[in-house]
Amino acid sequence: MKFSLVAILSAVAVQSTSAFVVMPTSSSSIAPAVLRLHMSEPATDGDIIAPKSVVAAESSDIDGVPDIKYCPPGEPYPPKKFDRPLGWKGGFAESKPEFAYPKPSPDLSSIKVTTNMSNIGKITRQMRAKWPQFSWQKIPGDNTSRCYVKFAEYISRYGYDDTGKIWALICPQQGAKVGKMGEMNVEITVTGIRGYVDEPNRSVAAELGVMGQIWFTGDNNDNPFFIAVANYMDKHLEFPFTKSKSVRVLTNEINNPRQPLFRNLDGMSKDYKHPAFSQHWDEAYTVSTLAVEIGEVASNPGESEITKDFNQLIVDVFNLGAGNMLMNKNVLSWDIWLSGPETVKPAEWREHAQKWRESMDVNHRHPIGIADSSPTFKYDGSPVPSPWLDPAIIDYEANLFQQFFKKHFDHEEAAKRVKDPKDLFTQADHDILAGAGFIKKVL
Repeated sequence: MKFSLVAILSAVAVQSTSAFVVMPTSSSSIAPAVLRLHMSEPATDGDIIAPKSVVAAESSDIDGVPDIKYCPPGEPYPPKKFDRPLGWKGGFAESKPEFAYPKPSPDLSSIKVTTNMSNIGKITRQMRAKWPQFSWQKIPGDNTSRCYVKFAEYISRYGYDDTGKIWALICPQQGAKVGKMGEMNVEITVTGIRGYVDEPNRSVAAELGVMGQIWFTGDNNDNPFFIAVANYMDKHLEFPFTKSKSVRVLTNEINNPRQPLFRNLDGMSKDYKHPAFSQHWDEAYTVSTLAVEIGEVASNPGESEITKDFNQLIVDVFNLGAGNMLMNKNVLSWDIWLSGPETVKPAEWREHAQKWRESMDVNHRHPIGIADSSPTFKYDGSPVPSPWLDPAIIDYEANLFQQFFKKHFDHEEAAKRVKDPKDLFTQADHDILAGAGFIKKVL
């Protein structure tokens, strides 16, 4: 039997692309050529037989790689298995339709906001934040300046009951070097929270309020400049030696200073790229994210001008060392990678919370004895250099102190104070400030 040249060429083209279809000839007097794939059937006139090598490749592998074995399942690979403890009842997430995902943000407004310490007795379950990954822009508005830092492992916890209602979220801390003033601590303190955990679906939906707190550590006891500043300010305010006397920075929902609550929702932040070292998909039970806009330094009614200016000075100096983490209008983001669910004993929770509330008052040490390092990295994994190695930063810090003392140092008052044996401010303190160039030496 004669073959149409068109049919032969068509069959060859079909074989070359591994797309095995029936190709008709251009002649109406010849039946369509059939590309036979099953060699067990006898060939007939008009059939074109595909080579065995082509058949084998199409049916079992692609260039030697088994296609069936590596075919994607059509859904995400299952997450790591965790043995959830008994006692889970659930139901809170489903108790109202407006609580549900996949809305961009579940409506949690009907839930009362609670504080971290007032409902510990209601907490029966927890998930701990093994990897608290923070990120912010060192230069607000410039995403090439974005940096990444992981706060201390397990410093934070979600606390919730058997239905999934959240009652508390313990907050993270870290230490920071701050130039002439030595060492500071910062805590992102949770001031209120509402929401739920859905354990089976590995889901979190919450709203919370936070504030930044900055205070000095015991590391500064041998720092003459720090002591001189503290002694001078002793007459004007309670110096922030402890968290209870901290300088406090307010926060709010992004672009909404009238709303102190902001959302904590499933997944990682969608606002910036995440380097590989900040992701923990293979180990975490789930991840949720939040972002908060930094507000003003908090002040009390009737607070003196020198107190307000000093608190702002402390925040400004802290931001020099911390890459503007708490700079007004900057946005601080937190991806909370959580370990699996655990049961809770209220006494242990209360003890843990109290330890961490006081943990970094001395030498930046956690209650388990580990010193905090919290290195900050760029996207490529390289460490962010210490700003205190930059002469421009050191000069800027000096200028902040010069401006403060130019406005608030009273030489006449200082002359009386150094002669008062009950006053902490001494002649030596005066001379240290003068030697640093922050005041004129007239005493």
